[in-house]
Amino acid sequence: MPLEDLPNEVIAEIFVGCLPQSGSYHLADPKKAPLLLTRICSPWRSLAHETPHLWTNLWLEPQLPSSPDRPARSQDECIDQYRHWRRHAAQSLPFDLRLSLASLKHLDVDPSAFWLPLVSTIAENTSNLRNLFIITPEFEYCNLLWRLPNSMPMLETLYIYSRSANEIKTNDVRSIQAFSQAPALRIAILDYRPDRRELIALPWAQLSHLAVSFPITDTKFRNLLGSCLNLQELTVILDRRVIISDQTPARDIHTNLRRLDITFDIHVGQPSPAIFLLVQFSALHSLAFRNVTVNGGQHFQWLQDSPAREHLLRQFYNLRRLKLGFQRLSCEILLEIFKVAPQIVELALDTHIVNYVQLLDTLTYVPSTDQRVFLPHLENFQLYIEVAFEISPGADIPFSVESFISMITSRSKSFLVKQPPPFELVPLKQVYLCIEDRDLDQWLDVEELTTRADSLAETDNMYVEVAFSQHKEEWLEQEVGIWEMS
Repeated sequence: MPLEDLPNEVIAEIFVGCLPQSGSYHLADPKKAPLLLTRICSPWRSLAHETPHLWTNLWLEPQLPSSPDRPARSQDECIDQYRHWRRHAAQSLPFDLRLSLASLKHLDVDPSAFWLPLVSTIAENTSNLRNLFIITPEFEYCNLLWRLPNSMPMLETLYIYSRSANEIKTNDVRSIQAFSQAPALRIAILDYRPDRRELIALPWAQLSHLAVSFPITDTKFRNLLGSCLNLQELTVILDRRVIISDQTPARDIHTNLRRLDITFDIHVGQPSPAIFLLVQFSALHSLAFRNVTVNGGQHFQWLQDSPAREHLLRQFYNLRRLKLGFQRLSCEILLEIFKVAPQIVELALDTHIVNYVQLLDTLTYVPSTDQRVFLPHLENFQLYIEVAFEISPGADIPFSVESFISMITSRSKSFLVKQPPPFELVPLKQVYLCIEDRDLDQWLDVEELTTRADSLAETDNMYVEVAFSQHKEEWLEQEVGIWEMS
């Protein structure tokens, strides 16, 4: 059947299927749908303009000049593009907008003079904004957000990004109320460096996902947890100073929080389990601890025989995923964690452990004994070793090829089939080992390690990777939770 004989409803569905699938936002590119569909013929242009689902999201960004004879995308062009999208998108449909203004610093224009008319145009109609992603030039996010209206009844996801090497200074005492009346808002990612930490007013109590990518104090952290009792996922950086009493009992019970990613960027005082004394995470499934120890940063202190540590460990019972980054740990502390968190499925360690052989032995299944192994549900194991920090001159190497391979072999599917344990033990599926040292050959048989690991991967249908590095400073970067906005 010729295309022109198809019903318009069918052609409209085909048009929607032509939208770019990579990413959630569509650039105003005349070589791609939806604009391309308006340039084929007059009937297609009319039908495309009458198909509102083609115009429900937009990536709006000033265009840098691609060549000397092609000027930058002007302010008027950006405004025209936005109005074109809004004109053809039904008011009843949610609208997603990514506004990227960071490139203004590369253009020979006054940033404020450029974006002010554009933002004023956007502010004319925010009633059906669903997802809003704002990337602003340095020092401009306050002025921009002050122009937006308070009420955004359909807003579900908010992402604000404005990165500067320094904190943003402003003498204006107004707080930003643009999102204070957003009853549908559930996800907020705040990635900027404010001078005043409570600059943006959000409906905190209704949020389910929150990422705060600028450092906050321990007091702000506690207040945040107290205000956001419906959170399911939280990513946060604790500030350079932390002083917390070890005597305060638990107060807030978070029955919904399933994921907590916390980075300690602390230079005065030492981060410890006391930070968590005020809260209980009864449903926590994923936990990531990462220290920033450059420039004098302090390691997280797992205080021995401390009520605070006992309280923190009790929160680990339901853990499925644990990531410990850039810490100093003894095997005893790890074993305590393993005992209280037997359901862990994914474990990633970038820590200074006194004895890796002892750690690997505790995870190894030995058929000749009835002793249970730790973490029987473990499927994904990642281990990062920076040898220069682990070995003092003349000391024994705290890692061996045999202990590593034995652990993997004993928990492979084929081995467990041949020698089934008298208790539940899930086969490993993925193993990643990364070792950093400039003199590997002096203490490690690299060929033996890689050959035996490759052999396991080939014969047991298990993903095993061994990597080596001579300059990697940190393996585990903080994961900022861009859950719906990637």
